[in-house]
Amino acid sequence: MELTENSNSRPSGIRSGLVWYAAVLPLLGLFLENFAMNKYHGFMIWGIVLFMRPLCCLLDRRVLREAGADTGPAAIAFLPTVYLFKRCFALRHNNAIVIVCLISFSYGVIGNGFTLGMTLDEDRLLNAVKNQSVTSIEPLKKETADESISDALERTCDSISWEISRSGDVRTVTASAVQKTTGDKLVLTFSVTHDGFTYLDYSFESVTKNGEQLKDDDEKEFLKAILLADS
Repeated sequence: MELTENSNSRPSGIRSGLVWYAAVLPLLGLFLENFAMNKYHGFMIWGIVLFMRPLCCLLDRRVLREAGADTGPAAIAFLPTVYLFKRCFALRHNNAIVIVCLISFSYGVIGNGFTLGMTLDEDRLLNAVKNQSVTSIEPLKKETADESISDALERTCDSISWEISRSGDVRTVTASAVQKTTGDKLVLTFSVTHDGFTYLDYSFESVTKNGEQLKDDDEKEFLKAILLADS
């Protein structure tokens, strides 16, 4: 491949596919996170991103050197944004790819699952449980309703309080309340597993009525009374 000059005195004949790929890889990583099932998948995705970005720059640098363009020492390829800036300068291109790279990298750093996992606080996790549909509760999955658990409890109960505790990756969320019509005291218990990268599991654990845990049909009928009544 030869480095040629066009009428605007800008080198031409150099393809930029590799460096564009390096620039947008963090965005691709964010997309692939949607399919990650646990933190190990997350490590794999971002490990590939961190490996492929400098590799693309190294391969591009070799092509440029063969064409007679100088982008500095090979070590710069391990700083993709710096490499792309020097590449644009060497080829007298505009800095659009550098801007895209900065935006992509910023989104990747701020929006990846590990960063979000470190900033996950109890209030956010508690709100995630509160906003689950009542049909996310196993005994009510076949019912027809679109109300959230929190809204349903506020409609049928008084003195509602929410608490959360943690053991390793597992958070236990409890909702305590008093049924308006009967005065029965109830406690709903949920389990949420978050491994620091993504949610692994959300499940309804149990419901107690006046201190007694309900089972089977009794459980289902009581849940319908407090979460589906008049919905």
